[in-house]
Amino acid sequence: MNFDGAFDLDSHEFMPTHFFPVVFGEVGQRMMEVYDTRRRFDSEPHKNDLSRPDITGDVAPIDPETIWEVKGPDSPGAIDMDRRVGVLDAMGVDRQLVFPSFGFIGLLLASLSDEFYGEYFAHEPFDHRALGLEAINAHNEWALRLNSLAGRQRHVSIVPTWDFGHMMAQAERLGSQHAGAIWVPATVPPGGTSPANEKLDPFWDIFEKYDIPLVLHLNTDRFTEPAWWDQPLFRRQRNSVLPQSAFFQSTQNFVVENYLASMVIGGVFERHPGLRMGIIECGAQWLGPLVERMEMVWDYYPTTKKSLPRRPIDYVVDHVRVTPFFIEPVDVYLERWPRLAEVYAFSSDYPHIEGGQSPVDVFGKRLEGLGDDVLKKFFRTNAELIMPDLSLATT
Repeated sequence: MNFDGAFDLDSHEFMPTHFFPVVFGEVGQRMMEVYDTRRRFDSEPHKNDLSRPDITGDVAPIDPETIWEVKGPDSPGAIDMDRRVGVLDAMGVDRQLVFPSFGFIGLLLASLSDEFYGEYFAHEPFDHRALGLEAINAHNEWALRLNSLAGRQRHVSIVPTWDFGHMMAQAERLGSQHAGAIWVPATVPPGGTSPANEKLDPFWDIFEKYDIPLVLHLNTDRFTEPAWWDQPLFRRQRNSVLPQSAFFQSTQNFVVENYLASMVIGGVFERHPGLRMGIIECGAQWLGPLVERMEMVWDYYPTTKKSLPRRPIDYVVDHVRVTPFFIEPVDVYLERWPRLAEVYAFSSDYPHIEGGQSPVDVFGKRLEGLGDDVLKKFFRTNAELIMPDLSLATT
């Protein structure tokens, strides 16, 4: 493959829970106690389990021959972000977007309905939302301290969007301190309204002012009522490399389709030409059909066409990047929807097991028949929208 190193739009900090108090203090202690109750639900530990008291540190060797084979919190660079730089070298990765695990658990606690909280945690009921918000704040402070690594690692901060005043203040603070990206929950109408409501324009202005990408990531709460999940076959399948529910994998795209359609059809990208958006670890098959539907309604509805001077696909190509799972036939998607060659981008999900083994090789083999230009876009240049060259920054 003829390019100078991949850009990876999905990886994770993945420290075991007994490191939480060391790194995050008292809130980390409480988070450890809550998370460790998850083990009561599993008859045997899973590779992604963070309750691993046997791990003494980030000591696994960084070996280019085996770098894709070791997954989980004992992987090299899972804990120590300084070591992650050596991991990137071994992978042949130039830049990497790094999502939190500690912060993700915080967002999960802050987001989960009371009905679903009991499915995830055996800890006695308590104000899990308040603890989740404390954990998010602790993560954001930690991520901002890693700005010294920002040339190659872009650490993602989180902005909960239940309250308009809070989300404005948090986005302004994180933007002014050069967060690598800002993750908002896709299941929440931001500030209690549609993402396209013009009342939210000051929020999207912040992303443009500081040139910070917006990202959506794997859903923190389900997009449907609990009754829809009342079937044993919808439980997580721990015997799979993708340790999710088959029903979840079949439906998780609904929430990000809803969010993206709101922003495109509602004119957010038209009003905010500098806004950049990544939709990460939510699959990619859904994007082509969604674009087709938005194109169809743009052609049919005169008010929509008048409000959007450009076609929906033009906004998607210019403003959005989407990462496929390693199991997806991306080559087939591109044969169906050639313009999406500008949108699909590589991700490894390192060190989660659901990133698969040797994802560079897996995707490379699928795409090699489409030519070097498609390969370079997928592995590198498309991701520059989300991870630009910081030496060219003007703010």
